[in-house]
Amino acid sequence: MSGFHGFWDKWWYGDPPMDDKIFDAIHQEFNQILYFCGLFPDPRPIRRLLTFGILILNIVICVTYMYLLGATAVLQNEDFFTASQTAHFASCDLLSLICIISLLLNRNRMIEMFRASAHNYYDYDDDAKISEMREEYMTTKKQKTIILIGLPSYLSLIGMVCLMSRTIDEYLGGGSNETNIDGVYQLTPVPMWYPFSIQSEPMHWIAVSSQAIAMFSTATSIGGTAAILVIFSQSISLQFKIIIYRIRKAEKHAYQLYRMNGGKKLKNVQLYSDPSFLGFYNSNLNKLAEHHSILIRQFDSLYQVVKWPAGCALLLG
Repeated sequence: MSGFHGFWDKWWYGDPPMDDKIFDAIHQEFNQILYFCGLFPDPRPIRRLLTFGILILNIVICVTYMYLLGATAVLQNEDFFTASQTAHFASCDLLSLICIISLLLNRNRMIEMFRASAHNYYDYDDDAKISEMREEYMTTKKQKTIILIGLPSYLSLIGMVCLMSRTIDEYLGGGSNETNIDGVYQLTPVPMWYPFSIQSEPMHWIAVSSQAIAMFSTATSIGGTAAILVIFSQSISLQFKIIIYRIRKAEKHAYQLYRMNGGKKLKNVQLYSDPSFLGFYNSNLNKLAEHHSILIRQFDSLYQVVKWPAGCALLLG
């Protein structure tokens, strides 16, 4: 049991452990999307049961509807168009399940990327600000907000349109008035086989509501995963730009810090003969090297998360 508890603690809390700074970064970068998607259960006691419950609920929904839709597609084998559409919906649930499991298995790598995001590298913890990078940082922050709100909302809207498909078909003169065809219940937005008979109004609305919940779960899981990975990619791109700016202006920043700490004015030819200036210059180079190593680790973590099967799932999704 001790081995299991050790594995559980390492997966749940990350290695090394998370701290408040990382939690703050998660909240600032992703707000509530991780809770709705169930992609990153929060280990803090207050939110642990809620986020873990959403995770389990999403997995159960995906597995259940993947089975029901698959069985429905088999029963609809005489109608290729309808069967292929149903199989497509089943594949969306499979993709959602793959996204959830992939991020769960790579939780520690996710924490590493959160940890890197928790630090504003554009200022390197010194007073040598880069106006270009501050503007770049604010632009990226706006883009993150648009992605986090827009992508899951767009996919949820598609799910709502699917729920209205039967109403739209009836309005256009299509659709079927039959209750059951080959054992497939026809009165839900997506006609589906159920392992029980639906013969009452409450059961009908339970079936309709469950489809709505399933579509929302699938949309938020796939959309949330895509949004997270896009934002991590943006973060890496931004940090590459930061390193380029810092390298180009390493001498200027070193001299700026040198003067801010009481250094006297120096001509260009005197800079590299002054021990104090060289100290600030070497400090800048050390920070660049440290940032570069962190960026490489972050890039590797992103690669490990998006490679098969999650990357394939997102492309197909």
